[in-house]
Amino acid sequence: MILKHYYGNTRDEAIELAQQEYGERLVVLQTETPKRSDGQVGISVMVEPEPTPKKPSSALGNLRKIALGMDAKVQTKLQPKPANVTNKDNSTTTDSRLDALEYLFKASLANYELEYANHPIFKQLVASGIPTKTVMQWFLKVSDDLDSVTSSDSVLLKRISQLIVQAVGTTSDSLCGKRNIYFGGSSAGKTSLIMSLIDQLDPSIPVDEIGICSLSPKRMYGHNYSILPHYAHDKGIEFALIEHESELEILTKSWSEKNYLFIDTPSIQLSDAESEAVYGEIIEWIKHVPELQKHWVQNAQQCSIPSTPTHWISHHLNPDYLCFTHMDLDIQWGPILVFMKNLPTNTRLLKVRKTGEEALRTFNPRWFVGKLLNQV
Repeated sequence: MILKHYYGNTRDEAIELAQQEYGERLVVLQTETPKRSDGQVGISVMVEPEPTPKKPSSALGNLRKIALGMDAKVQTKLQPKPANVTNKDNSTTTDSRLDALEYLFKASLANYELEYANHPIFKQLVASGIPTKTVMQWFLKVSDDLDSVTSSDSVLLKRISQLIVQAVGTTSDSLCGKRNIYFGGSSAGKTSLIMSLIDQLDPSIPVDEIGICSLSPKRMYGHNYSILPHYAHDKGIEFALIEHESELEILTKSWSEKNYLFIDTPSIQLSDAESEAVYGEIIEWIKHVPELQKHWVQNAQQCSIPSTPTHWISHHLNPDYLCFTHMDLDIQWGPILVFMKNLPTNTRLLKVRKTGEEALRTFNPRWFVGKLLNQV
C-alpha cells in the first residue's frame, strides 16, 4: 500500500480528487490531516498498487509482508509530514525515521520467528531435546517465506525430514566388522561393548579366530587396568597388551589369519592436553593396520554436554562409525541427533538398556526418527 495526501476546499472534494486518480484501489484513513496555509482541507489515503507479476519470494519480501500487517500506529511513524510543517533540524528528522525503521525491522523479525515457534512441528522437535536455535536454523533453511510454513505443512515436513535423515545417516548392516578399534571418553563403555560384541558372535566361530588387544602407549591414570584379560582368559580367547608401535606391527602380522580382531583404547578425557597426545599417538600406530574400522563410542546420556569435542573427533580421529551406549527408554533423543549432526559419521550400533539389561542392535534410522518425533 502507498500512503498519499490530497487537498480540496472540503473533505469530500479531496476524496473525489483521490477517487478520480485511483478509483477503488484506495482506502481513506480516518486520521485528520491539518489544513494548508491556503485553507484547503487534506485527507490521507492508502493506495493499493497495481497488480504486478509475482516474483520469487525472498527474505526482503517476507519483511514487507510482515510490515504491511503491522499496527497502523507503527506506519504513522513513517508517513511524511504535511507540507506546511517546517523542519528545524533535518538530522533529527532523519534519526527519528531511522529509529522507526529499526523498530519496524525488530518487530518484523520477532513476528517472523514467532510464526515458526508456534508451529506444532517446531514444538515437537524442541520437545525432543533439540536446541531451539538448531530448529530455527532448519526452519529458516527450508522455508523461503511464511506461506510455506502456514499453508503447506506437507512440503515443510518433507524438507525438515530430509535434514533429519541427513543428520541421522543410513542403516547399518552389521554390529561389527572383521577388524575393529574402539575409541571413547570416560564412561563411554568401550570395554563392556567389546565383550558384548564378542558374546553375540556366532557360537560356531572357533575362539582361536578371535583376538583381543588393548593399546596403552603410556602408563597413566591406571589406563592399563582392564577386565578384558580376565574376560579373554575365561573365554579362551588370545589377548595382548600393546605398549609400543612395533608390538602392534608384530601382532598384526601374527594375527593376520584371525577372522575377528577387537582393539580397546584407554578411557581418557579429550579435554586434557596429555590425553589428546595419547590418542594422537594411537592414531599414528593404527595407520599401518589394514582394513581397520574405527569406531567412536559415545555415552548417549552425555550427548548434551557442550564440552564434547566433536570437532576434534572428526578432524583427528575421523571415525568410520558411531556407537551409542547407555541408551534407555527415558532418554531424550534430540541431543543424540545434534551429536550426529555435529559428527557426520554413520551410526553402526546402539546399546539399549531395557529393565536393567542392555541389548545390542544395529542402527535403524527409521526407528530412531520415530523415537525422536514421538518424544513429547
